[in-house]
Amino acid sequence: MSESIDEDAYANNYHYFQRSLAILSQDADEQCLAMDNFNVAGEIKDEVISNGYAVLNTMSTQLSEQQRIQIKQLLENASGIPEYVVNVPNTKEDHLKAMTDPHWAPLRAQAKQLIAILRAETDRVRAVLYGEQSGC
Repeated sequence: MSESIDEDAYANNYHYFQRSLAILSQDADEQCLAMDNFNVAGEIKDEVISNGYAVLNTMSTQLSEQQRIQIKQLLENASGIPEYVVNVPNTKEDHLKAMTDPHWAPLRAQAKQLIAILRAETDRVRAVLYGEQSGC
């Protein structure tokens, strides 16, 4: 695979991971709204994990070892969300209740911290994907 294809694949994977992190970092009401009140806990958990591993498994040297460790820690913690929190009836009330479960609080905080840690990389990836200048 060429370096350009690797960078494009990485940037695409990173974009989806960053979007997953943004939703994870929100409060329960915002999360439910962002997910259209459909399988909120399950979708957030699955997307964070799958998109995170896609970033880590893409051939890229853009992330520091510390950033990679922090991403892995978030993915491990997200994997630990119990099934009873994730698998709830598909109603607005049940989704809101699931997303207010205490298991989500440390993940929200961790997602916010990771967003801050990855800010420069997020700007760089936006420039790759959209031709934006860093810092925009």
